[in-house]
Amino acid sequence: MPAAAPEHQTNEMPIDKKHPETTVMAAVDYRILPGTKSEVISLPEPVIPTTTDHLELQQYIDSLCVHTDTHSLTREKAMELIEVPEGLDVHEGVWCYEWMRRLCMDLNELVIALLEDGCEPTKCHLMNAGEYQFLCASHPRPRECSAIDYIHHTLTQSILLLLSPCFFDPSNPPSTHAFSSIARRLYRIFAHAWFEHHHVFWTVESETGVYKLFMAVSEKWRLVPVDLVILPKEAGEWTVEGDGEEVDEFDRGETVSGR
Repeated sequence: MPAAAPEHQTNEMPIDKKHPETTVMAAVDYRILPGTKSEVISLPEPVIPTTTDHLELQQYIDSLCVHTDTHSLTREKAMELIEVPEGLDVHEGVWCYEWMRRLCMDLNELVIALLEDGCEPTKCHLMNAGEYQFLCASHPRPRECSAIDYIHHTLTQSILLLLSPCFFDPSNPPSTHAFSSIARRLYRIFAHAWFEHHHVFWTVESETGVYKLFMAVSEKWRLVPVDLVILPKEAGEWTVEGDGEEVDEFDRGETVSGR
């Protein structure tokens, strides 16, 4: 029998007495009690944060994604979704950071689906995407890796960078340009799924909308240049306008075209 919640706990949002029209999000208890059924577990409706505290920003974005109908997610809706909510004064670098963090989480669903589809070294022994082959940069020198190893290395390295105080210092938020190399490598995971596991790409995309959200973030902050976008428009109504940047040191030597 599920454990009863203590009387003092409540799922209702406490009200700020000085500003009754504003809900204080940070005070909500999100703990899941032992015995709670999965079908009744859900985040509350998204409430605009009252501060720029990272926990509040994360909870807002997570709740926003959970309560969005991803089955009918369009490019326009995705672009609207990632905008800073009106009234919230947050640094662009911080907002981009929080979305990159969320996208890394959602990409795990695609990785699991790829594994279930047999994306393993014996089947996808190279990180291919159509006519392109990508070399793994998570080594002293870029080299060939199986697709699933490349994906694992890329996601792990991206998450470690996002969690590194050297890379992201809350007292000195990074410019959005700092996320370009991470985004370019993560994009290749979508590319492999599209060209080598087409049905898996669509199955995951219809459930999560992660590619559309990723491309919305990329377009807003110009993270993936147009010459590196190889998925067709039908994948997400997208062709990204490039910013004319040259390939940086993280991308140099990682792509081998012409399989």
